Amino acid sequence: MSATPRVSVLMPSYNHAPFVAQAIESVLGQSYSDLELIVVDDGSTDGTPDIVSRYAGDPRVRIEVFSVNQGAATATNHCRSMARGEFVALLNSDDVFLPDKVAQQVDLLDRHPGLAAVFSQVQFIDERGEPVDDAANPFATLFRTTQPHRFAWLRMFFLQGNGLCHPTILARRSVYDTLGPFDPAFRQLHDFDMWVRLCAHHPIHVMPQPTVAYRVLLQGGNASAPGPAVFRRTVWEHSRIRHRYRSMDDATLRRAFRADLPDHITARRLPASLLLALAMAERPEPEVQLFALETMQDAIDRCVPGVTPHDLHAMAGAIDPLRILEFAALQAAADDATHHRDVARLRVDALAIALDQTRIGLRSIANEVDGTLRGLRGV
Repeated sequence: MSATPRVSVLMPSYNHAPFVAQAIESVLGQSYSDLELIVVDDGSTDGTPDIVSRYAGDPRVRIEVFSVNQGAATATNHCRSMARGEFVALLNSDDVFLPDKVAQQVDLLDRHPGLAAVFSQVQFIDERGEPVDDAANPFATLFRTTQPHRFAWLRMFFLQGNGLCHPTILARRSVYDTLGPFDPAFRQLHDFDMWVRLCAHHPIHVMPQPTVAYRVLLQGGNASAPGPAVFRRTVWEHSRIRHRYRSMDDATLRRAFRADLPDHITARRLPASLLLALAMAERPEPEVQLFALETMQDAIDRCVPGVTPHDLHAMAGAIDPLRILEFAALQAAADDATHHRDVARLRVDALAIALDQTRIGLRSIANEVDGTLRGLRGV
């Protein structure tokens, strides 16, 4: 390793005692040797720092330990502040670099100086390091998407969500310096937020071959594994990330959303972010409708020329991003179903009472018949 390593690998670690040693070894065993590994443990409570400390004697490894958990974004930003390399890679403390990961990506960025960052496809492994079957993998299709250029990625990010795998990236540190830190306000999507900011200004490339083994943990062990809390945070954070599109330059937005901006909208000759809002108001997805309303309200607040309160009034009256009417209809249907159920239950109860009365009557008749028969036998 040179006095100033060319590549800095950043590893925020948290409660990955069974896997962190393998993650570290996968970096130190790279075929590309001019690198440093920066590990910042984010307040682990399972012994992870003890395992990480075993590598403190390696001159390529630099370690810091937080006394309390501060979140992945903060830990990653601290790693970045320590980085010295020309290139920066990221690795989760439960994932694994494949042996030629760094060498392949450094070579690609050296040959293409116009690229800001390179990502790749991934392999999926389980807790034992074995391949994961697609049927048992909630991330099976997430990172298999490819797009031809950054503008297509921006459109996909806006309408569908993330498609880039965090630990596959190698980026120029100079690009990170211009983009700023990961936003600690995002618990689920701090990396996705960075990719949106990245593609708003810089070209990227996704290698077709995998460079990382991404570990899929059982019982929702991954930070991004599906679950109610993850789903709620993801929806909220995605809505905040869409706000990034308001500040993107007109040329970028027009290129990214060319197919979504029909003539009757572009005829308004408004800033591209407002054209995008008008276009999204015509789509059925509630999340993009919400972006449309919030963007229009923001334009009114800023007194953007060409936009009037009437535009906002018309939009707010035409769409229902919070699904208030839909919820009211569902509630009415539920109330109606409850009413019918209660009526049916009353009818069943009435029938049960009638049956009980009939049974009592029949028993009385049977007793009378028995008494008559006994009387006849005695004659």
